[in-house]
Amino acid sequence: KDTIYSKGGEYMFDYSHLLGKMREKNLTQEELSNAASIGVVTLNRSLHHDRPFRQDEMANILSVLGEPLSSIEHYFFVNKL
Repeated sequence: KDTIYSKGGEYMFDYSHLLGKMREKNLTQEELSNAASIGVVTLNRSLHHDRPFRQDEMANILSVLGEPLSSIEHYFFVNKL
């Protein structure tokens, strides 16, 4: 069954703002995952739509990036067209 989190699903989220912020902060996936207490494989799988981000992961990532929780939609819930 396809879901918004699967590669074959109708809805997928666009993480380009998140990836852009990582570039702006000069953070690799490994550096971000370590700072946010997320496994690097877990972060990579989430960015590639192989698993959903958990709420605590999103909060930790935003904290590392210096972004408020109110910006969660901007970084994690932009629908891919």
